[in-house]
Formats: sequence, structure tokens, C-alpha cells
Amino acid sequence: MSWPSLITLLALILFWRSHDLLFHPTMRVEDGAKVFASFFEHRELEHVFRFKSGYMPLLPNLVGYLVVRLPLRASPYLMTVLPTALSLFTYASFFAKPFRSVVADDRVRFAACLALALAPVGQFYLVSHTDFSIWNALFCVLLWSWVPLPPSFARAGLAVIWQELLVWTHPLSFVAAPLNVLQLRRSSTPAERWGQASMLVGHVAHVAFGLDRRRAGRALGFDIGELVLRSLEYLSRSIERALVGPGLESWLREQGPVVNGALTLLFVAVIGWVVAKNLGGMRAPALLAAYGVLAVTTTIVASKTDHQIDHGIRYLYVQSLFCVLLACFVALPLIERVVRRFASSVALDSPALAMAPVLLIFAAQNFGATSRYVERKQGDNAERVAECMTRLAALQTEHGGPCGFSLTCEKTNDWPISVELPACRR
Repeated sequence: MSWPSLITLLALILFWRSHDLLFHPTMRVEDGAKVFASFFEHRELEHVFRFKSGYMPLLPNLVGYLVVRLPLRASPYLMTVLPTALSLFTYASFFAKPFRSVVADDRVRFAACLALALAPVGQFYLVSHTDFSIWNALFCVLLWSWVPLPPSFARAGLAVIWQELLVWTHPLSFVAAPLNVLQLRRSSTPAERWGQASMLVGHVAHVAFGLDRRRAGRALGFDIGELVLRSLEYLSRSIERALVGPGLESWLREQGPVVNGALTLLFVAVIGWVVAKNLGGMRAPALLAAYGVLAVTTTIVASKTDHQIDHGIRYLYVQSLFCVLLACFVALPLIERVVRRFASSVALDSPALAMAPVLLIFAAQNFGATSRYVERKQGDNAERVAECMTRLAALQTEHGGPCGFSLTCEKTNDWPISVELPACRR
């Protein structure tokens, strides 16, 4: 179990999820209409700091700033490949050496990484879509806050820069700040203390300058009772999505709140037992993952300025990923105990072998759900987008640059790509 084998397996899973999108990119919804079009019209560097819906999505902004400066025929591919690379990084991160301080066995972390990619908790939009890549950024911010920074100033500085880029990508990334405080208290070298302090300053700056405070102020009007009830509903949906997959999730919702509440309580009770007994040494990782679920859930509910519950996949994605990790942390010691009690003759010489049933369950969840969780070709939109890029390139050449023309490219059952540029300066 090595980095090459993990990257290869994760790449195959992501390719299966988004194969058509990777070969026939269509700049779906916001990617073409908002990100690409906005940066095609506004070339100035300060546009990298543009706000969208009350926050600054820095990583998608950087992608948009980059792709309009490269050959336009490559733009649709880059806006698909780059977020897919971030998804690969997201799912592989837990295998990194620093996470040995959380789960010591490399084989268990290897299996957990595969589980994150196999579980169909997020469809192709959350794998290969530039605008939606903010949700993988949020998961990464929380996950990497579990571990200390490198002991050297150079490596710690690079880690802080990367993590701050992710912080300034999602409006709710401040939920990682308490974990940075914890890491600051545990820091053993000047580089770690400096790095964690810098992360906390970055969180404060992000809240002060990276968010629309007027929108945040309106969100604070939530009644505490309503906040708790809606958070519990989100929590239940996240657990179901992670444990049974999208196919059975719909059936469970039809059974009413009693069945859904019972499943949620059972999962929480098992986690509590594992934490209380520290089974398999999983107390710390289970608590960290549980914090991710609860922190993201409550902040998403509180941030809904219209106070309307929204079960869109993206609003459950990060919590569901942490629930997948929780399932792995809980399943390993439980399976080992069951085998020792009822099948003592079976040799479980590898903890990873105990994870095999968990991976099979997550893999099985994909069957019957491919229409929503695997990208399919969207009519002739790939050809339309390719033609659009060709026309834009020709117009740029004709006018001596991106100025003096407008163009609208229609797509089937999707948002059009529309640009309107000012007159050229002579």
C-alpha cells in the first residue's frame, strides 16, 4: 500500500465518476456562465478577489483568471481537470504521513481514503466542477487542521499558504479555527507556533474582509430551537447518505421521522461507545470527525439567510464525508471484536482486512445511483462549448484582443455562456 497505488485507485474511481465530463467538458452551469464569462470580461488582477453570493471563492477565481489567459480551446478541459485534481488531493490527504498522529496504521488510512472516493455522497459536480470545488476546499481545511504543521519554517510557511488559499475559498472555513487553537496549544516548535498563529490571523482576516457581513448579520436571526431542529434534520440526512447511499436514502425518507431518527440515534450511540471505550484507539479521530459533522451542519443551517432548509447535495457533502470516516473509525474495532468473539479461528493479521466489508458496502451503494452520481453526456453541449471557444478565439484575433465584441453561446438544458466586452482602445 503506497502512494502510487492509492493515487492510481483514486484516479480510476474519479475517472469512472466523471469520465464523460473529462473527455467532453461542457462548462456546466456556473463554470461557463459565471466563472469563465466573468473572467473573460474582466482581465484585471483585482478581479481575482471578486465576491460571489456574499463571499470570495478564491480558488475558483484563480482558476478563472488562469484559463482565460491560455488557449481558449483548453479552457473547458482545465476547468474540469483542475477541480478533479483537487478532489484527488482531498480524498488522498488522509494517507499523508502527518495523519499517523491521528491513526497510526497506514493500511487503515489507505482504506479510509478509498472509502471517501467510493461512497457516492457527492456526484460529478462535486468532483469535476470549478465552482463547486469550494466544498472540497472546506473539507481539506478541516482535515488538515487535525495535524500539526511541519517543524521547519520553510515547510510550515508553504503549508500555511496552501491552507489559507483554501480558507479564503469557502465562506464557512472559519469553523476550523478552534482546531487551529488546539494545534497552537500543542505546538512544540517555533515554526509550528508561528504557523498556527498565522492561520488564526488568516481566519480573522477572512471573516473581516472575505465575507459580506451584512448577509452574515441577517443569518444570525435564527431562533435557537429552530436551529437545533434543522441541524438535526441535516445531521440525519448526512448520516443516511453516508451509511446507505442515495438509493436506500430515498426509501428511508419515506419511512418517516421515527425510522430516520432511530438510525441516527443508533449511529451516534455506537460512536459514543467507541469514544467512551477508546476502542481500537479511535477516540481522537472519531471526535475530530464528529466535530467536522456538527460544526459544518450548524453553520450551514445558521447561514441560510432565507431560513429555508435546503437538502442540495453540496450542503450535505462535507458532513457526509466525515460520516464516511466515522463509519471507518467505528467499523474497524467493532469488526475486530466480532471476529475475535465468534470466529476466533479467522486470522485478521491486517486491520485493512477488517475494512474490506466497509469498502464493499460503499462500493455497492453506487449501483442503481449512477444516473445522479456518474456524469453522462449532456446532448451536444460539449460540441457547442468547443465551437464557442473557437468563435471567441477568432473574435479575439479579429479585434486584436478581448475587446469590442459580444457573444452568447446557448446550451441544451444549461445556462448560456454570454460575454460582452467594451470597445477597443485605439
